[in-house]
Amino acid sequence: GELAITMDLNHESANPDEFDEMWINTLLALIGEYFSRSTAINGVCCTAKTKFLRISIWLRDAKDVETINTMKKEWVGNLNGKLTVQNISFKPFSK
Repeated sequence: GELAITMDLNHESANPDEFDEMWINTLLALIGEYFSRSTAINGVCCTAKTKFLRISIWLRDAKDVETINTMKKEWVGNLNGKLTVQNISFKPFSK
């Protein structure tokens, strides 16, 4: 499944510099093994489109609700209070 933070660039409060900081903090957290369930992570991706920016963390098991919720909380904690758990979406990958 995919945990994602999306920034709508058409929104008046959109700040691409803040997004860059979130991306760097996410990468450093992955490199530094900040996440307690790092073995559940399959990958990370940053997408830049004309209308939105998105950071995604790909998880191994979309049915493991405990890992999903733990990852959301830890990701929010890593971003220094810039977001809440409600700002992070989750969607399972289709087969």
